[in-house]
Amino acid sequence: MADLAQTHRASAKYPKNSNAFSKTRMEMPVHESIPAHFVATSVLQYALRVVEVVPIKHNGNFLLWRNNERLDRSGNRLQTDHF
Repeated sequence: MADLAQTHRASAKYPKNSNAFSKTRMEMPVHESIPAHFVATSVLQYALRVVEVVPIKHNGNFLLWRNNERLDRSGNRLQTDHF
């Protein structure tokens, strides 16, 4: 599993032609139908596709309707309370 320091570096901002995977030791698996990157050692990998964006006039926010495109879990990590 990626160590905490590498995970923290992954959340940093990188120049447009660079990414967290080139700056850390994390492996990047590729899923043919998903253009986003995944962390190989993550126990949960998921991808969402935005279906609709609904503006909320009251507060200037947006409501996003999404579809789950991919969900992979490695091992059974759920506890008896399902968390």
